Amino acid sequence: MRILIICRWPLGYLTDALKLCEYVGHKHEVTFLSFDSFKLVQKSTGPFVPVEGVHVDSVSANGSPLRRGLRFMRRCIREAHKEYDLVYIYYFPGCSVIRLLNPAKTIVVDFRSCSAAQSRLRRLIANTLMKIEASCFQRVIVISEHLREKLALSSSRAHIVPLGADRFDCPNTLRESLHLLYIGTLSGRKIEETIDAFSRFYRDFANNLRLHYTIVGDGEPGQRAALLEMAKKLGVLHVLEMPGYIPHDQLKDYFGRCNVGVSYVPITSYYDQQPPTKTFEYLLAGMPVIATETSANRRIISDLNGVLVRDTPDAFYAGLCKLAQRRCCYDEAVIRKSVADHAWENIMVNNAIPHLERIQRQTACPRH
Repeated sequence: MRILIICRWPLGYLTDALKLCEYVGHKHEVTFLSFDSFKLVQKSTGPFVPVEGVHVDSVSANGSPLRRGLRFMRRCIREAHKEYDLVYIYYFPGCSVIRLLNPAKTIVVDFRSCSAAQSRLRRLIANTLMKIEASCFQRVIVISEHLREKLALSSSRAHIVPLGADRFDCPNTLRESLHLLYIGTLSGRKIEETIDAFSRFYRDFANNLRLHYTIVGDGEPGQRAALLEMAKKLGVLHVLEMPGYIPHDQLKDYFGRCNVGVSYVPITSYYDQQPPTKTFEYLLAGMPVIATETSANRRIISDLNGVLVRDTPDAFYAGLCKLAQRRCCYDEAVIRKSVADHAWENIMVNNAIPHLERIQRQTACPRH
């Protein structure tokens, strides 16, 4: 097949899109169209991640939001008119226009999440628009059953391609040390609460365990500097590392030196059902995870692979104590097995790619 993948984010930022390109690119001819800059989604910059067999095309992100949005839409419409067998769109507001102006094309839209805006009004507007635009597509992919229901789509129209993760190896050193790893955005996640709790835990247990905390990610301007200043005042700056945003293909070193995953997601209505991206990667690395008890995390975390906590500093501290007490009981193989179905290879080879090939066959040979 000739496949056009449309995604606002540069190749390498959205892990789901990167993995689709990596696996589909081995079998089919893929063009990936996105903005040319990371600045739309993060405060630092980063290069595209090259993928063998994938041609990357980009649109300038310069100018006002309206101008660059119109520029991107025009380019998407023009590109979708070309001789592609399938157009795959990672949802963005207004993408239904591509469908409406290309009615004869085989187009799939993929919804990875509902809105996580802190404003209730903004969430309502964004989620309502998603629901309206989803109704414009005959072929839809969603990340979960919860999102399918939220978009009011029947199971016959919406195919589920769940969240996946890569397998990384981490040291089996829980008996001697706890090296915490958080990967994700700093915006709206209350990471300062984990630093507060970690500092208390460090004061109480540094004589018994080697302790370290690595926080990978970026947020609003000045946010990382403020967290580092907080760590300095709390006396844990020497055991806290904040390298900023790290591309997905460079995360292996961080998994290699850490042995406890931190999945700290505020327990709110808009995060509650959202599949926690990094929880799966921590677990596939064989790490026990300390996770806030959202509904999504409760479906994944058990006594065999981690600890569930409330989203408060006191609860996180208590969770660290509990995890430290249990540290000799965790088994890497058991932890990995608990989420084996969520390995990207399994999801892409046994779910996503066969589904796209099935769509193409049905389109090429329509029923009479």
